[in-house]
Amino acid sequence: MIIKNLKSLPIYTVDAFVTEEGPFSGNPAGVCLIPYGTNLEEERLQKIALEMNLSETAFVQPLKESEGFDTGKEFNLRWFTPTVEIALCGHGTIATGHIILNVLNNPSKEIQFRTMSGLLTAKRTENEGEIAISLPAGESVEVSDREELVQMAEASGIHVNNEKVPIESVHYSSKSKKLFVHVKGGRAVLESIKLNINDVVAYTNKIGLSHQSFVITSEDEECDFVLRVFCPWVGINEDPVTGSAQCILTPYWSKVLGKTELMARQCSARGGILRTQLDSENKQVVISGNSVVFLEGKFYY
Repeated sequence: MIIKNLKSLPIYTVDAFVTEEGPFSGNPAGVCLIPYGTNLEEERLQKIALEMNLSETAFVQPLKESEGFDTGKEFNLRWFTPTVEIALCGHGTIATGHIILNVLNNPSKEIQFRTMSGLLTAKRTENEGEIAISLPAGESVEVSDREELVQMAEASGIHVNNEKVPIESVHYSSKSKKLFVHVKGGRAVLESIKLNINDVVAYTNKIGLSHQSFVITSEDEECDFVLRVFCPWVGINEDPVTGSAQCILTPYWSKVLGKTELMARQCSARGGILRTQLDSENKQVVISGNSVVFLEGKFYY
């Protein structure tokens, strides 16, 4: 059977926040370009994200009929994991900005994305090929007085060579539903950590904690801080590189280290580099990174 009269749209796979190795590092995101006036219902967007089977797929659409991707300044932007729509995705935003500004050569100094998390911006930096996005800065509180959360951090099985890694502090952001644990040891320890993610999920269910991601972070000698991010609650066991985590980590590490401009490395198997800056006046975190297009094509529906 040959199915005819299918429609098609352009789609890319973009490795965002790549290291010096380029392709096959960073976090791959799908970027789907939806022309103005084309209506794809939420169920179809979810099926496309499932078919792409990446941690997130971004769907971007111009806000004005008179402006396309190569000229427009304002866009709608949504992100889907293979299982659910999410409110914020840093690497998907960087990847989308890279396609519009660097691949399609949109001449705008800055473009805007209207999202579930409000108005986000993307622009080129002074470093060739690098894109900077502005995300809302988040707040977290230390939870040493929340015994169940500390127990959950310990129950997660953060260990190297069967020895527990010393926990410096535990923090929780109720708005972004992120729990992060500050451990000692730097990059070498984070890359060696074995985590029992099933125990983390079981414990959060036990105490009824609304949760989206579990973050482990540490100071480091080569950069300012390192991190790993686990998101089984939204269908991602470990996220390769996570821009949205910087919304709470950048304010935290800025206070700890006494500086507003930071360099971070995500210690997943793929690895990734992020430059971040805390803009306290505007309550934003500016995140910069490089991206490369891995795949360009079209999908049919």
